[in-house]
Amino acid sequence: MKAFPYERSEQPPAPYLDLNIRPCFQSVNSLAQHAKIDSGASMTVISRALVDQWQITPFSAVAMRGYDGQVSTRPTYLVDLTIGKRQFSQVEVTLSPRTNVLLRRDVLNQLRVTLDGPQGVAEIHNV
Repeated sequence: MKAFPYERSEQPPAPYLDLNIRPCFQSVNSLAQHAKIDSGASMTVISRALVDQWQITPFSAVAMRGYDGQVSTRPTYLVDLTIGKRQFSQVEVTLSPRTNVLLRRDVLNQLRVTLDGPQGVAEIHNV
């Protein structure tokens, strides 16, 4: 089990975890990233800066409705994620100008996650 403190710079404080990410099919070192646990997210989101840094080619495209209700078509990319000792291969992600990763249900549903709001800790049990 790994425990991660909530991010207190957000109000209310939000659950985050640390992971490593790298583009699929490339021999580049993975990068450590801070990821917001978002069980409502329909797509994992990474920063545009990572895509620019890696200079990777889109895998596909997806129409997405933002929290503001606007629909836009966004490119998707394939990445490998590592949380603790668990590896998740060929995870389809999209990008945004955000600085952190937004972790969606496809990955979260493979984990046992306990959110202890009063203690401000997210526990990931099977990593």
